[in-house]
Amino acid sequence: MPLRCCAPGCSSNYSQSEQYVTVFRFPKDDWLELWKRKISREDLIIIANTRIYVKHFEEHYIKRTFEFVG
Repeated sequence: MPLRCCAPGCSSNYSQSEQYVTVFRFPKDDWLELWKRKISREDLIIIANTRIYVKHFEEHYIKRTFEFVG
């Protein structure tokens, strides 16, 4: 079952007929409060499965690479 977007008015991943879309987890650091304010949904409760659709972000804010330093 795909995880759904919590943004107001967004129906991403709610329909069985649509292609599934990429969603992000909420941050657990200082960015969390900013994300909550930007979503501006009064009834929003962040739990482990709360997600937001990638298309709600401008491309230059998305880091698409991962670098392992070990």
